[in-house]
Amino acid sequence: MEIYCDGACRGNPGPGGWAVYIPDSSWGREIKGGTKTTTNNRMEVTAILKALEFVHFVPETKFTIFSDSQWAINAVTWKWLVEKNMDLVTPARDRLRELKTRGKEVELVWIKGHAEHPEQEMVNDLAQAEAAKQGEEHGSY
Repeated sequence: MEIYCDGACRGNPGPGGWAVYIPDSSWGREIKGGTKTTTNNRMEVTAILKALEFVHFVPETKFTIFSDSQWAINAVTWKWLVEKNMDLVTPARDRLRELKTRGKEVELVWIKGHAEHPEQEMVNDLAQAEAAKQGEEHGSY
């Protein structure tokens, strides 16, 4: 199953949004949310964490999670040692480890952002809309 993630921030820090898109016809859904003051990296990791939480609850066993954030992917998969955003990175790492222990195959894959990939463009639009919504709700725009 393919899952697409993205995070967005209007200003850095500023109002932010994250989104997950699951195009699979049996699950086809969007999961999204936002925060009034955040950073882009926090929203990128949040999107991956939410995707991993979705994976936890579905019976399928093989997943490819796409993100356009190399930083978030490398932080969550332990390829890079990071010190920032550990309140999100650590739970994402723990969830990934737990899923693999339960026999789920989960691969996080970098996909170039803004490269006219339909699913990635869609999830980007969703994350941007969530960031805009946060800005409007909290008087930032």
